[in-house]
Amino acid sequence: MFSAFLKQMPEHLLYPGPEFSQENTVVNYLWINAVPYAASGPGDSLCGVPLNALDKAYDNACRYPDTKFILWVDYSRMDQMSRFWVESHHYVTAPGNIELRDLSKLPAYTDASARLADDKSTTRRPDLARLHVMQECLKTMKDKTYAMYCDLDVEDVRIGCPKSQRILAQHGMVHSYIRSLHEPKREKILGLGYLLFRNDVGPNFLDRLIRQAEHNVITGQAPDICPSLHKMIGEWLAKTRHTLDDVIHPDTLLHPIGYDIPHDPFYEECGINF
Repeated sequence: MFSAFLKQMPEHLLYPGPEFSQENTVVNYLWINAVPYAASGPGDSLCGVPLNALDKAYDNACRYPDTKFILWVDYSRMDQMSRFWVESHHYVTAPGNIELRDLSKLPAYTDASARLADDKSTTRRPDLARLHVMQECLKTMKDKTYAMYCDLDVEDVRIGCPKSQRILAQHGMVHSYIRSLHEPKREKILGLGYLLFRNDVGPNFLDRLIRQAEHNVITGQAPDICPSLHKMIGEWLAKTRHTLDDVIHPDTLLHPIGYDIPHDPFYEECGINF
């Protein structure tokens, strides 16, 4: 009888802690061109940012209307025409709860980005950026209990998810595993496309992680932040005798490595994106 009672109990009551709700969560998205984009003539896309990817962010913002969303775009890595299309698309398409911000105005990011000036990697700059935008939110948005980073292709950011509530109450953070589209037999690995932190855990954890990850990534000792994140989680949980699996969301949240958001023929027909 008692087990039946527990099954009826809301998850946030079974695991005490601030409720993982729309009102106290901020969700961050990023777009950074790996190579600075500038249209060079006829036949080039009018916009160097695929607007169909931004549509995914707007879909989630519509799904969770009481959640604060921020779309960070690095304007320093695109031409004025691309910026015009990004801002116009946002003005026409985005719901009122998602804000468009210029990532190149965030000092912590611009400093790290400058030290990667000649880097052509598609991962290093956005890997560090996702840590800095979450840290910025946790330190400046005191009315928010949780800060999340999501890749643009995440179908549902799962605000209020009972499984996340349980992990947050116990550990103050939620992570995810990812697989490879081209290597289906490869073991799942720690993903970087869904990161969630509580405000009493995140700032200290991210401060330490950023120092270590920036050193390893900028000096070329690691291709991305994943080794640093894996190590930091292990050190963080060691004192409680928990492991990485304990902070992993049990559901598949991320598309496999190698997945591309399907093109929208409308943007191609208009010449905005090819």
